[in-house]
Amino acid sequence: MEFRIGINIGDVVIDGKNLYGEGVNIAARLESFAQPNGLSISKAF
Repeated sequence: MEFRIGINIGDVVIDGKNLYGEGVNIAARLESFAQPNGLSISKAF
């Protein structure tokens, strides 16, 4: 199993089991830049 992780600091809105906000959106975009089995961290972190 491979994984990719994106890490960012930002505003997050919790609605039940869902997460929304700029922090979540940017982390999701950073995930696509990570190598397989790796992580990508924003400069804000």
